[in-house]
Order: sequence, then structure tokens, then C-alpha cells
Amino acid sequence: AIRSRYSDAGIREQVRKIENSDELTDSMKEEILAEYTRSSRGHLSKLAQELTEYTNMLAGKKSLHDRTVESDTGRAVYQVMSDLENKVAANMVAVNPGSWLTNFIPITQASAEVSVGNLVKAAKETAKSWFKDDGFVEGSTFLTNRQGSDPLSQTLQRKISSKLSKPMEWIDMFTANVVTRGKYYENIKAGMTPELAMDNADSFAASIMADRSKGALPTYFNRKNPVTRIFTMYQVEVNNQLRYLLKDLPQAKKDEAVKSIALALLKYFVGAYLYNDIYEYFIGRRPALDVIGLANETVGDLTGYQLPNLMEAGSDMVKGDNPDFTTQKKGLGQAVATLGEGVAEELPFVGGLLGGGRVPISSALPDIGSLSSATAGLISGEMASNKAASTIGKELAKPFYYLLPPFGGGQLKKAVEGISAVAQGGVYGLNNDGEEILRFPIEDQSLGTYLQAGLFGPYALPTGKEYAADGYKSKSVSWTQEWEEAKKQGISYDQFEEWKDLAKEVKADKNEAGNSIAGTKAKNLRQLLNDPRFDFTPTQREFLMQQAGYDYYTLEKVEDQ
Repeated sequence: AIRSRYSDAGIREQVRKIENSDELTDSMKEEILAEYTRSSRGHLSKLAQELTEYTNMLAGKKSLHDRTVESDTGRAVYQVMSDLENKVAANMVAVNPGSWLTNFIPITQASAEVSVGNLVKAAKETAKSWFKDDGFVEGSTFLTNRQGSDPLSQTLQRKISSKLSKPMEWIDMFTANVVTRGKYYENIKAGMTPELAMDNADSFAASIMADRSKGALPTYFNRKNPVTRIFTMYQVEVNNQLRYLLKDLPQAKKDEAVKSIALALLKYFVGAYLYNDIYEYFIGRRPALDVIGLANETVGDLTGYQLPNLMEAGSDMVKGDNPDFTTQKKGLGQAVATLGEGVAEELPFVGGLLGGGRVPISSALPDIGSLSSATAGLISGEMASNKAASTIGKELAKPFYYLLPPFGGGQLKKAVEGISAVAQGGVYGLNNDGEEILRFPIEDQSLGTYLQAGLFGPYALPTGKEYAADGYKSKSVSWTQEWEEAKKQGISYDQFEEWKDLAKEVKADKNEAGNSIAGTKAKNLRQLLNDPRFDFTPTQREFLMQQAGYDYYTLEKVEDQ
């Protein structure tokens, strides 16, 4: 009936009925025809197509959109592209602790409507149920559907990948249990019957985490063609998160005062901020939608002061150091651009391509801008061949890590980069002349550092995070070379950097005529070296003084510096 009503033939039949009516005047017919034509072409004009798409999905058939792509490319090409997409997915998630841990994010969302006490109680009861089943999962439709089922027949590769991805499934089920139980306890406390409390908890959990049972997801998430999947891969939760905040939460609180909605949003924002601080401290990224974090970064860009990572601040206080509230101050234009980039990374469908989201798909894609500039520089001679080759190789290696291994390629990439960086004592790059420059040092070569870098990559380390926060500014060639020499003398990076920054400001004394007094700059440099803030040994002072161009004892200039 719907298909007939909104088909061209159906519209023509309705038009004839209006035109042949004896009860309407000509002006009335004209007005009704104009309104009918407008509504028939716009309102629900694609409903029949969407219903067909939805029923195809329930029947296990291909999407209409997938059939078009398959027809255009050919079944063999389409199948190859689909297989590659599945391999990318296996390499991004399997054996990837950084991805696993993002499955805790929904608990922060649940905190908007569920008290912390009930969430803690839910976590305790969930942990207990792993050792002694309390029947809660069987009573929950959402949790039962969440468990899913395993295929009867799997390839060996699929079996191994599935086993290696188990920690992600465990965390997902733990989180789903906590969210559902927490809301159930909240409902029971509010006076609901157990049946009604469970039904409401199931609906709440589905709105928080997205119900993945058959037919529950929007139809575009079931399209398998590679063009669409680039934008929809790992975006269900990101899309659902925004839907919950902008639609489900206000709807749930519609009968309450505005301040109740504001309080619920504030609880969520605080929970997301705390989660991101913990995740960033260990892993180096902020994957959850974080309004407070964006605001904090913007304030820092504009004023030069922002809240430090709470985990880092706590670590500093334990060590007896004061938390650092300073950050690099940027201009208004750059601050607005950074904010815009941060907001874009939080958006579904495009955020993952920009480097944001829970599982950034951009990590598997080469940077076209870097590839183009390296290729152009190599051809024109404006970029050294070793620099161009390094850039091109690095970018092309990204898809290979996610296409060649059967699984775990993303984690392999992190491990190779992280372990090699710790072994080298830092992350180095090349300037356009092909000369080595330091990006950031890694002085701590303990087992813990190797483990953290191997699991989460070099940018998860403290110096890597500082490098990113400072705008990815590398040191100069001369600075890098001097640091390498200073390192051989046993001088720490922090002391060397502080010395270099202060030494730049040292000037010669002036006489009454305003002229520099000979020998006073060297004297002032030596005085700075003996400042109590530095704990340089005599040999290190001699070395640094000579590196600055002077003899430590005679204060005479040293040649060939």
C-alpha cells in the first residue's frame, strides 16, 4: 500500500481524483494539488525504499547500496575489497589493549542517570557473577542479545583472531553488565517492580551502548561496501553517544526541571573527563567525547594556563613537585582552529578519519598530504632523498601493517615503533636536508617503559605526550648534535634543556657607555653553570662551557665551536 501510494502511478491516480471532484472549486483544487504534490514528493518519500532495505537486512540479504557497488566493480573485485576491510578490522582490534580499554567509556555515560553508588555496586555484583552465576544476564534481554553466538564453522585465522580479541569482549560484557545492573538497582530504589525495572534497564543500556541485535542498528551500518565502511567502521558507539546526549537523555528527563538535565550532562562530562585523564596518562590519547577537556585546552591555548592531567598532577605531588598549570599560549586564530579540529574529531563518521574517536581509522591510512609533499620535494630536489624516502616509506607502511598480517598488525606497529624508540633513547626524524633532528628523548629505559611503549606506542610515554602538547616541535640539528654529546657526559635531558634555555638569555655586562665589557658574558655563563638549580659535575661544567664556546677556567673563547 505504501509503495503504491507513493509510486508515480499512485500519485497520478490521486491527482485525477482531485481534478474530477465535483465538490471542490477550481481554486480549492489548485491549492490541494499543490500541497499534495509537495507532500507526496517529500514527506516519507523514501519510506518504501527504507522498508525494503530493512526487510532485506532482517532476511540476511545484501543492502541495495552494496548491490550497486558490486554491480559496478564486479563480484570478484567487491569480494576482495570486502576481505581487505575485514582484515583491516582484525588488525585494528585484535591484540590491541588500547582499543579494548575504550569499552569502559559507556560507564561514564551511565553516570549521567545512575548514581556512583549503584554503579560501584553493579561492578561488584558483576565481578561476583563471573565466579557464581546469579541469573541476572538470563533475565536481561539486552545482555542475552549482547552475548551473541559463535559460528559453527570458522577458518583457523578467524578462530585465532577471535581468541585474541576475547579481552575486548570481556570488557564489553563487563561494561554492559555494570550499565544494566546499575540502572536496574536505580529503578528498584525508585519503587519499580523487578519486571518493569529490568525492561527499563534494558532500554537504557541499549540507548547507552547501542543494541547490536539483528535489526536494531540503523540500516547504513549494515552496508558492507568498502566506500561506506570507511566512514561507518567503529562508528556505532560514537554515533550512539551523541544520540544519547542530544536526544535520549533530554527525552528521559523531559518531565523534570531544566537543572536536572544540566546536572545529568555535568555528571557525564565530569565522568568522561576523568576517564580521559586516566586513559591519556597511560596511553596518550583522549578517546571519549570530552566537553570539559575541549574547553580546558581552549582556555590553555588562549591564556597559557590550563588544568594539568589529574593523574600527572597526582604523580607530581607524590614526588614532592608542584603540578604544572602552564602550557604553550597560542594566538586566537590557532586556538579556534585547534578547537574546531577537536570538535571535528568527536563527530561520527568523519572523526575517525581525522584521528579522533575510540578506534581512529586514520592510523591505517597514509597521509596524502605528506606523501604528495615528499614526492614533489624529491622530484624538485627541495627535499633530501633520504628524507623523502623516509616519509614515503613511513606513510606507505601504515596500510601494510593493517593489510599484510592476518591479525594484530596495529599492535605490531605500536610495538615496533615503541620498543625501537626506547632502545634508541628517543624518537628522531629528518629535516628537509636529510639531517637528523630530535623529536623527544626517552631516558628511562626500564622494563616498565619498554612495556608501556610496546603496548601503546612511544607517544604514550611522558615525553611523547609533552612533545604532542607542545605542537610537535622538533629540535634543531645543532641542538640535537649537542644533546647527543651531552648525553655521553651523563647530563640529563631536563638539565640540559633548562641550561640551553637560560644560556640563550645570558648577555655580556655593559659599561656606562652601553658597550659590552669583554669577558663578562663568559663569566656570567660560568656563574649560571654553578647555580644551585643545576647539579653538574666539574667535568660536565667544563664540557657545557666549552660547548658554549668558552674555556671554563680562562673564560677565553674556544676555537672551532
